[in-house]
Amino acid sequence: MIPFNIERFRAGETVITRDGRIVKDLTYMESRKQYKLVGTVNGGLLSWTIDGKFSTEGDVLPADLIHPQPEMWVNVYDRGDIFVAGHIHNSEEDSKNKILSKEQYIGTYKLVKE
Repeated sequence: MIPFNIERFRAGETVITRDGRIVKDLTYMESRKQYKLVGTVNGGLLSWTIDGKFSTEGDVLPADLIHPQPEMWVNVYDRGDIFVAGHIHNSEEDSKNKILSKEQYIGTYKLVKE
């Protein structure tokens, strides 16, 4: 999970809610006092502060805005006395389509960055 950043949004990066819902038509509205960001989530209209918070109370809420972490997948191989990871791929399917050695292949794993 990547915290919401207005500059990343303006640069075109995807925005979702903390609980994974897609945010569509997100718009910055200068005329609004506190909740300057407005968008639709599951067909309903929601609003957020400039830093992507659904509430000004400071609580972390499921409706807060974030940028999704890009997926990273890697194939792992047994090379005898060591395990070796291959190139990083953007999807499980892409990674599995690029297995280098069927004989040494152990599995395809999602990398999680915390």
